[in-house]
Amino acid sequence: TQVKIIGDKNYLKRSTVTGSYDMTAPSTLVGGFYRSSYTYTHSLGYIPMVRVYYDPLDTGNIYPATGDRTTVTGIGLGSNDIMLSWELTTTAITFYFDAGSTKTGERMIYWVIYKDIAV
Repeated sequence: TQVKIIGDKNYLKRSTVTGSYDMTAPSTLVGGFYRSSYTYTHSLGYIPMVRVYYDPLDTGNIYPATGDRTTVTGIGLGSNDIMLSWELTTTAITFYFDAGSTKTGERMIYWVIYKDIAV
């Protein structure tokens, strides 16, 4: 089964394809925003539940990512902000940095992929 039930509570089970990556900051102009992307192949055969975090200012402070790319927008994105969103398929997760102005360097992204199916 995908969810271990202990008593009346469900607990998420982590997959072994959890990881991190030092992603290039957004510097390519695409549709009014500066963008960069990175694709990680998980090969699970289903769309998993995930949690994604990142260090937008490269200061060691980690924040939750904005969310699934199909459900978020860049409305209100400030010129100093970098937004991180993602797209999931049955084989990969693609991360996207978007910013109101070009950025340099790299920013760490972190993801936890669960064995549970995304709902």
